[in-house]
Amino acid sequence: MSNRILSVNAYTTLDLVSARLETHDDSLSLNGVLNVTTEDECPDRVILGIELDTVGIDAVPAHADRIELTPDQAEAVAESLQDYADDARSASHWDMFTLSTHWRLEWTSSCRQTSNALGDTRE
Repeated sequence: MSNRILSVNAYTTLDLVSARLETHDDSLSLNGVLNVTTEDECPDRVILGIELDTVGIDAVPAHADRIELTPDQAEAVAESLQDYADDARSASHWDMFTLSTHWRLEWTSSCRQTSNALGDTRE
């Protein structure tokens, strides 16, 4: 990202995220940066910052969005993120289980067909 507004370094929370910029008329998939920090000017606030890579998109000037959260608000967001992460992880594991089970059934069926073709009548 050229013309970066948020600084990115070893302390950046997520230096590459997939994001979607949505308007009433359009939706664009972009890469971006997500950072969580506090600032010297307001140490009692948690700052959530996001910047999307809009290079080459003339309709959207380079900018970063920052949200100031109280500690209680930050904890509520963290709890909600954890809940959704757990749901997403469970769905992902279920998909892998389904795929694994399907593959095993297909493989077992295929082996049984091969065995029967070779004259093995065991089931």
